[in-house]
Amino acid sequence: VVQGSSIAVGLHGEVYVGWIQYSPGTPRFKLRRSDDGGQTFGPAVTVAKLKLVPSPLHVKNWQFRVPTFAFLEADTSMGSFGGTVYAVWQDNRFRTGNILLARSTDRGDHWSSPVRVNDSPSKAQDFFPSVAVSPDTGAVKVIYYTNRLSLPQGTLLDVFVAESPPGGKSFTCLLYTSP
Repeated sequence: VVQGSSIAVGLHGEVYVGWIQYSPGTPRFKLRRSDDGGQTFGPAVTVAKLKLVPSPLHVKNWQFRVPTFAFLEADTSMGSFGGTVYAVWQDNRFRTGNILLARSTDRGDHWSSPVRVNDSPSKAQDFFPSVAVSPDTGAVKVIYYTNRLSLPQGTLLDVFVAESPPGGKSFTCLLYTSP
């Protein structure tokens, strides 16, 4: 079973397609790359193994689904991290929903170990991320839902944005408020 695909275009026009492979076996974030505008694609590469979050999440009065989807973005800036590809997803490996990011500096052939994007307390649930990279600076931003501000009950939702300098190695998380 495959679900939650995402597409990104790289610095040199390469096309990346990512998805979540639910079965057979261990769920994985998978990716294929096209170097000819989507005419053909290379072999599938595993970005990371996943631990799926329960759906619905274990929060009182929450009854909505939280499927794990793949999110991709590429750094098209002319900075020192130009060409880096970022993969983002929600994961339950720490026993609650967390947002993870892996990056590739070789056009998707190899991937870093996942880093935790959110800095929520251990009982918070973070989910439904999306990623963007500045085409000017290469700064990485990940937006996601969280119940961290309403703990210990945790029944209310807020939107946070995690910001990283180019390279996506560490993040600062802030409550998102619209301008």
